[in-house]
Amino acid sequence: MSTTIKKPELLAPAGSFEAAYYAFLAGADAVYLGLSDFSARKAARNFSLQELRVLRSLATEKGKRILVTMNTVIKENERQGVAELLFDLDTIGIDGVIIQDLGVLEMLRRHFPALPIHASTQMAVHDTLGLQHLASLGVKRVVLPRELTLSEITYLRKENPNIELEVFIHGALCYSVSGMCLISGTQLGRSANRGECAQLCRSTYQRAGKAGHYFSCNDLALTNEVLQLAALGVDSLKIEGRMQPPEYVQAVVSLYRRVLDHGSPLPAKEMEQLEKNVSLTFSRGTTKAFFSNSAGEKLLSNEYASHRGVPLGKVRESWRDGFSLTLEHGVAAHDGLMYFQKSALPEPVRFALKGLVVVVGGNRTPGFFARAGQMIEVECSTPPPVGSELFLISSRDLDLKAVKATSFSSHVMKLVMEAKLKATELTLTTVLGGETYSKTYPVQVDTARVPRDFSAILSDLFLQSGEHPFQIGTVTFCTESAQASDTIFIPPSKLKSIKNDFYSELAKHLLVQRQVVASNALALEDLEGLTPWPQNLSSSISMPIARQSLSPSGALPFLTTIPMALDSLARLGDFYVMPLRPVVLDDESYYQTLEKLLAAHPQKKFLVGLNNLGQVAFSRDLAKRCSNTFFFLDFFCYVANSAAAHFYFTSVPRLLFAYSWIEGDAQNQVLLVGRIFSVGAGFRPPLFVSRVCVHRHTLGECPANCPKNLRLPILSGRQKGQAVIEECMTYFFLDKQE
Repeated sequence: MSTTIKKPELLAPAGSFEAAYYAFLAGADAVYLGLSDFSARKAARNFSLQELRVLRSLATEKGKRILVTMNTVIKENERQGVAELLFDLDTIGIDGVIIQDLGVLEMLRRHFPALPIHASTQMAVHDTLGLQHLASLGVKRVVLPRELTLSEITYLRKENPNIELEVFIHGALCYSVSGMCLISGTQLGRSANRGECAQLCRSTYQRAGKAGHYFSCNDLALTNEVLQLAALGVDSLKIEGRMQPPEYVQAVVSLYRRVLDHGSPLPAKEMEQLEKNVSLTFSRGTTKAFFSNSAGEKLLSNEYASHRGVPLGKVRESWRDGFSLTLEHGVAAHDGLMYFQKSALPEPVRFALKGLVVVVGGNRTPGFFARAGQMIEVECSTPPPVGSELFLISSRDLDLKAVKATSFSSHVMKLVMEAKLKATELTLTTVLGGETYSKTYPVQVDTARVPRDFSAILSDLFLQSGEHPFQIGTVTFCTESAQASDTIFIPPSKLKSIKNDFYSELAKHLLVQRQVVASNALALEDLEGLTPWPQNLSSSISMPIARQSLSPSGALPFLTTIPMALDSLARLGDFYVMPLRPVVLDDESYYQTLEKLLAAHPQKKFLVGLNNLGQVAFSRDLAKRCSNTFFFLDFFCYVANSAAAHFYFTSVPRLLFAYSWIEGDAQNQVLLVGRIFSVGAGFRPPLFVSRVCVHRHTLGECPANCPKNLRLPILSGRQKGQAVIEECMTYFFLDKQE
């Protein structure tokens, strides 16, 4: 007996209204987008609230869904704005909010229960413990990290059937685990956790005197693998690319829509054309990353880190102002071309094709287009040398017609209104935002010359709501007058005045609601039952006190493996300090070894540092079994606002203190009963935490007897750095600049 596989949601990026429009047109089931604030892609065009209302109307018409990203760390002084924006999203009725900050999670759970919560990949939830904890908190969906293998995703799907899983299938890859990249924030003050990433992973670095893009990943492309994910029961397949133009979105969505609908690999010729269209809109080379296995596949492009299109052919001849080549693909005037100048690192030369000459035998025919297989001559002010590879990087055939949000109707909340006429008073009542609003107007009632139902008159009138985000869609009318409903006459000018006033008052009422709800969302309950502060523990804790900073012979600032010897641990007062590694990937042995060590020394005190949400969940059970264990929030549990602090201190038993968000500034220090501390100026965090192994993926070396604890010096400009490999994870550090 055959079973039908449920098609997963195909989720497309929308950095603009145009991109969303063409995503829907190409077959996307849903789009995700950001507004001007609190989005992890600040440089995208993003949406205004009015554009979002228009898109909401369009999505409803087409049976599509909208997810809004608020996937950044939230500062304390932004909590008011977050609460007000959540109120707006609630009234518009979007289909989900994608978040990173646990303070926002608290707001959503307590004050906006109608908004589905999606945990962003920025939350770095990569294990069963984290998934189960989020499910218990009411989170509907988790966006898994891009570093997971198929077998790991399979395990998470099997162990967590009650939460939706979203998996990236296409687009740019970050070198670091999402949410654990600190290089842009700490080096330039442009935090990737705030949507301001400067893409320093795409910069050039030096290793053994040779420059290269050692941290620049190829783009993910799981073209046929999406069928395996669909069969597995993954709920949503996500395309990255909110910084990309509508042409890219349309091309990528078209490709995956066709594969999913076909249900099996496409014919080679059709697949080739669809993939070519994608490559022409943007491609820096593709990889399946870790999908097949933890060793990874073709992850890095060391020589060039940007768009390279598709190979067009090699230059046959070159002269002072032109060149010739035989085409591998068709071209047309105004297409974009590129070749590389030879240097230490290839330097691209880009130009637009103005015209061409088709050469057949001895005939030379000027024109504006040519087919694959034809030889052409091209004018060029800086012609490439003979043998150079030419690339087609854009095609006018893929250009899309401009689309503006103003061409479409806006979404409005449909309200039901009750109108009651009593003598010389007309009372209007409706429900807005769950609250009843009513207002009475004095009127003079006469007899209509032409009979018409008064309810229909009111319905027609109130359909004209102007620019308001709501509209009276249904009117019920009753009267205590003996006069028949179809003979009631109130002057149209009076009714119009009543309508305008009622809508205006409703708008004020909605604004008051917005302020009240936002104010309530900011309130935090008093924390009770905090673990008493140990007398021998300093009340001002800086990170260097708690552990060693990295040095060529030093240790990582957390434990990649759990030592069995206590003397290998740092001390803080009479506590043995054990900061846990930020990525564990369902390694049960890591936590089992930890618990054995704690249980073996019941008279000793341990201070365990938590670095991800799975460890927060683990701490709850560990505290019950090991009474000698206390906890602190390490630097990868970002505490940038009091709501996030409140979440952690109510979630983790025997939590003594937390370090504040490491990329924050002095103006954003979070104070909570004196338990939030700065990491200290002397602490150097890893700027990348990555599953991409520098040794294996960058240098192309994977020794058979690798010790799995390598140190590789790498330069960034004049600044010394070091890639530290522990247990096949890479941690990248930069020394302080002198």
